[in-house]
Amino acid sequence: MRAMICAKVRLEVMSLVLVLLSANAGVVRAQFEACGDTLALVSPRGLEINFVESPVRGNQLWWPALSAEDASCFRTEVPAGLQAEVEPVVSGSYAEFNDRQIRLTASTGGQIGSKTQLSVKLALESSPPNPAVPSLAATMNLSGAGGIFLADIGANSVIQRNDGVPEHLVSVDVTAMTAVSVVGGGIRVYAAVTGVPVLRSDDGGQTWFEPLLGGESPIANQSVDIAVSPSNPDLVFLATPRDGLLRSDDGGQTWAAADAAIRDLSLTDRALLVAYLSVDVGGQLRDRLYLSLRGKGLFFSDDDATTWQRVDNLLVPAIVGGAVNCAAPATQPPDVESIVVSPTDSRTLYVGLRNWGVYRGTSAHDAWVPAFDGMVACQTGIQQGAAASVNSLVVTPDQVGGQDVLFAGTEFRGIFVSTDGAANWSDISQTAAYPIDADSLFVPVTALASDPTGTQAVVAAFDGAGLQRWSQVLGDWVPFDGAGGLTNPRIADLLLLPGTGTMLVASVGGGVYEPGDEIALSKVLASTGVDVGLSLRFDRRGVLNQGDSFDILAQTFQAYAVWRALSTNLVTGEPNWQMIGLYDLTNPEFCSFDPCDSPSQTILPGCFADKRANCFKVQSNNGELQWGFFDADVFNGFTYHYAVSTLDYGFAGNTAPRVFDGDFLFSPRHPSESNHQAALFLSVRPENWAYRVFETNVAVRTGLGDVFAVPNPLQRRGSWDLAPGQATVRFRNVSESSKIQIYTLAGDLVRELENVVTGGEERGNIEWDTRNGEGNEVASGVYIYRVTDATGAEFVSKVTIIR
Repeated sequence: MRAMICAKVRLEVMSLVLVLLSANAGVVRAQFEACGDTLALVSPRGLEINFVESPVRGNQLWWPALSAEDASCFRTEVPAGLQAEVEPVVSGSYAEFNDRQIRLTASTGGQIGSKTQLSVKLALESSPPNPAVPSLAATMNLSGAGGIFLADIGANSVIQRNDGVPEHLVSVDVTAMTAVSVVGGGIRVYAAVTGVPVLRSDDGGQTWFEPLLGGESPIANQSVDIAVSPSNPDLVFLATPRDGLLRSDDGGQTWAAADAAIRDLSLTDRALLVAYLSVDVGGQLRDRLYLSLRGKGLFFSDDDATTWQRVDNLLVPAIVGGAVNCAAPATQPPDVESIVVSPTDSRTLYVGLRNWGVYRGTSAHDAWVPAFDGMVACQTGIQQGAAASVNSLVVTPDQVGGQDVLFAGTEFRGIFVSTDGAANWSDISQTAAYPIDADSLFVPVTALASDPTGTQAVVAAFDGAGLQRWSQVLGDWVPFDGAGGLTNPRIADLLLLPGTGTMLVASVGGGVYEPGDEIALSKVLASTGVDVGLSLRFDRRGVLNQGDSFDILAQTFQAYAVWRALSTNLVTGEPNWQMIGLYDLTNPEFCSFDPCDSPSQTILPGCFADKRANCFKVQSNNGELQWGFFDADVFNGFTYHYAVSTLDYGFAGNTAPRVFDGDFLFSPRHPSESNHQAALFLSVRPENWAYRVFETNVAVRTGLGDVFAVPNPLQRRGSWDLAPGQATVRFRNVSESSKIQIYTLAGDLVRELENVVTGGEERGNIEWDTRNGEGNEVASGVYIYRVTDATGAEFVSKVTIIR
C-alpha cells in the first residue's frame, strides 16, 4: 500500500514536471554554443526563501521553473545529400526531461507533398533505444494527396482545401461532413476527422480549424456520422462506433455524452448514423434528430437529444444463415444506414437498411412498408432472395410525374435508381464503365450526392475508385476527376453545399502535407505521451528514398539540486557547499508518502532518503510555475547559504541514466566554481549561477525566556564565519521590545542593540557584529550582556570573543 501511495505521489509530481518544462522562467537565456557531450547548464534566478514555524519549522525555498528554451538544446545531423534534396528544419525548444537521440527514417519513400501518392511516411524512433525512458514509435505522412476537396460540378474542377487540416495525422480520415446556413449569409461546415475529432469551417470549406478547447479528443476511435441543427449552427452531434453519441453546444469546443436516455440498451451499441431532418409533425415543421444503433433500430428526439423514442414499428425479417427470407414475419429492428426526407412532402421518409434495401414511412412513424422492388430479389414462390445493403441514399430535387427520384448505393449490389418514390428500382450498374474490382465484383459505394447540373443525376463515390457521374441523359457512368485535381481515389463522404453548385469531397488514407508546413513532433508522438517541444518542416519538394534517415540529438538537464552551506572554507572564504536535495526528473526516488513539511512524514526503508525528493513541490504563483524545496534541518539563529542548480550526466541520449558512470555536471552556484567542476560546461557566464544568504530567525516571543548567545565562544576564522571579515553573535529567544546592553567585565558599556530589523519587524534573535558604538571591532575577552524588555523582565549572561 505504501508503495502504491508513493507511486501516486510521483505520478502527480511528474505530470506537473511536464508542464513546468514548457513554462516561462524569466531567466536570462543561456546561449548554447553547441549541444554535444555536455550541456551548458543554467541555474534558476529569483530564489526566494521564507522561514516557517508551522506545521514544521524550516526554510521554504521557491524558484521559477526553468523553461525548455532556457535549459535545453538540440542539434540535427543530416547527411549532406539529404539536406540538399529536402532541407529538413527542426525548430522549437526541447521540452522533455530525458536526453534523446531521435532517428527519423523514411519507411515509405516518395516526393515531399506528393499529389499522386497517398503515403510518404517518416518514422520516428529512439536510436538506439534508451532502456530508461519510454520508447518512441510514431509515423508522420508527408504526402499531399488527401484531405478535403472542393468540387465545382458544373466546371468539372476540384481544388484541395486543406488550410487548417492538421498535418500531423498519419492518415487524414475525413469520415463524415455536415453543413448549415448561418444567419447573415454563409455556410458553416463540420467534418468528422479521426483523431481530431472535428474540424470546422465558417467559410463554406475554404479554411478549417480545430474548435476543440484543450485536452484530448473525446472519442477513442473514428466517428461514423455528424449532424448539425438546422436552426442552431452551434449545436452539433457526433456519432461514434464505441462512445455512443456526443453533443456540443458551442460549435465543437466541448463535448459531452448525448445518449444517456438510451444508454441502458448497451454500452457497446455502435452508432450507424445521426441526422437532423426537417419533418412535418401535425402540420408543423420540426427539426427532428434521428439516431441509428446497430442491432437496436432507429431512435428520434424532438428536444435535441434530451429525450429519445424508438421507432418501434420499423421492423424487418430476421436474417437466418445469411439468407433473406422475404416471407418471414418482420420482428427485428433493422440497421438503418441512411435516412432522407422527401423535398416535396416533409411527411414522407425513406430509410436505407442493411440487407433490406429501402423502406418508406411517414414522420408520424405509423406505417413503414418495404420499398425495394427490383433491388431485393423476392420473386413469387421463392422465399430466399438476394440481400441489398443500402449504405447511401439520396433524393434529388427532380420529380417524375409528381414522384420523388431517389438513388441508392449498396455495399456489393451496385447503384439503383427509382423515379416513382421508391416503389420500383432499376439497376444502373450494369454498364462497362461501372467500377469493378479484381474479382469482377461491384466496388462498394461509400457516398452519393445529387448532381444539380443534370436531370435525374447523381455523383457517386466508390471505395478506392474515386468519383463517377450518372444521369438519365448520360445513361452511363462517367469518371469525375475534376480535371485531374482529385488524386485520392478513397472517398468517404460527399456534401452538396446548400444553395450552391459546389460539393465537398471527404477523403481517407492520404496526407495533407505541403513543403514549408511545420509538424509538431509532440502531436505525432501523442500516443506515447512524450512531449519533445520540437517541430519539423521540409523546405524543399524533394524526394525521400526508402531508408533515408537523419537524427535529432536533444538534451536537457536531468535534475534540480538544492545546496546549502553552514560554514566557509578557511583559505578561500567560499561557502562549503553540501547537496541537501536532489530531484531527478526521470527517477525522483520518493521515500515518503507525505511532503517533508508534514509532521506525519515517515521514511520508507531502503530508500535514498538523503535525496529528499518528497521535499520538492510545485505551485502556480500568479500564473507562473515555481519549484519549491523545504529544508527542515535548520536551527534558530543560524545563517545559511542556499543555491539551486541544474544537474546533468552529460549527453545520455543512448545510455540509461541509472547505469551512466560519468560525473554529475552541475551549473555553478558561485563564480569561483568556474575553476572547478563547472568548468566542464561549454559556457559559464554570470547568469549561470545564483545563490542567497538567509538567516533562520524565529518569531519574537511574548515573554523573555532563556536567552543564549551563539556561537559562544566566537572564534575569528572559524567555521561560523560565512564570509571573510564576518564575525557575528546571535542572541536567541529574545522577546518583544527587548534591548541588549553589552558591557566589559569592568562594567563599561560597549554597545546597545534593539530588537528592530529591516522593515521594522521584530524577530526572536538579535545580532551583534562584535563592534562597539563607534564601529570598531572589540578586543578578545569576556563580555557581559544584559537583556531587558518592556515588561521589566531581565536576563544576564556572558559571551566570549576570541580574535
